[in-house]
Amino acid sequence: MTKRILTIPPLIFLRITTKSAMKSILSKLDFRVNAAYKTELGKNWNSDKFGTWGYTPFSRLYLPLEGEGILETENKIIPLKRGKIVLIYPSALIHVRCDHRLVKYWTHFNVFIRDTGIDIFSMKKEIMELPVEESKIPFLCNLFEHLSCRYAEKRALSTVDELEETSSLGLLLTPFLRQLSMQNEESDCFRLLDLAAYMYKNMNQPLNLKMLGQYANLNPNYLSRIFRQFASIPPMTYLTQIRIQCAMAELQRNELRINEIAEKVGIPIPSVFCRLFKQIVGISPREYRKQGISSHTIV
Repeated sequence: MTKRILTIPPLIFLRITTKSAMKSILSKLDFRVNAAYKTELGKNWNSDKFGTWGYTPFSRLYLPLEGEGILETENKIIPLKRGKIVLIYPSALIHVRCDHRLVKYWTHFNVFIRDTGIDIFSMKKEIMELPVEESKIPFLCNLFEHLSCRYAEKRALSTVDELEETSSLGLLLTPFLRQLSMQNEESDCFRLLDLAAYMYKNMNQPLNLKMLGQYANLNPNYLSRIFRQFASIPPMTYLTQIRIQCAMAELQRNELRINEIAEKVGIPIPSVFCRLFKQIVGISPREYRKQGISSHTIV
C-alpha cells in the first residue's frame, strides 16, 4: 500500500475585519434545506425521545404560531411563543418541551460558506431570537409553506423547485444574516476560516494537531486554545464533526457502502467510524441510512 504523504502549504490567516470582506463571505453562501414541517405538539410533549442533547449538524429555525413551548440550553431558558422567530446554531445542545400545546413551523438547514463546509451560523455560537410583527407572520408562514410542502408530499425537487426553496429560506434568514453581519465585522473568529476550510478540503487525509499547527505556523497547544475561542471545541473535535456531517450527507445519498464512506471522510477503520458516528449522531450509520432523516428529525 502506498503511504499517503500530506503536503503542508504555508498558512495565510484570513484577517477579515472589514465590511468588504464580510460582503465577500455573504456572497458565497450555499443554502441547503434538510427538513421543514408545520407541527402541533401536545400536552407534556418533550424532545427526550429524539436524544436532543446529542449532536445535530443542522441550524434550526422555529416560528411559533399558537400556544407556548420552552426551549432550554445548558444555561438559558427561551419561551417559544407567537411574536418571535428563533434560530439555533449547529451542534447547540438544546431541550424542547411543551406543557400544554404548541403549533410551530420549523426547518433544519445549513448555510455553508462555499468550499469550506462551515455553516455561517456556527461562528456565532449563540441562539438568536428576533421579534416578529403580527403583520409579518402571514408572509413568514407562506415562506415556510414553500419549504414544507416538499416534505409533506415526499417528492423530489425540480430545478425550479430548488430555486424556490433556496429563495424562501434566504428570505427567512435575511434578518439573522443582517444581524450576524453587523455583529461580526470586527470579529476575530474569521481569522481561522482559512484553517477550517483547509480541514474541510483535506478531511480524507490523516490529519493531526501537529500537522494543523504546521499549516498554521503555530504551536499546536496555542492553536488549540485560539481555535476553542472560534468554535468552542478543539480543532480535532471540529474535524471529526466535519467528517461525520459529510458522512451523514453520503448516507442520505445511499450510493456508497458504509466502509467506502468511512474511507472517503478520513476515518478508514469501519469500527472506529461507526463508534464515532453513533457517539455524535446517537444512532449507527446503518440505522441512520435505514430510517432516513425525516423519520428521526428533532422538531
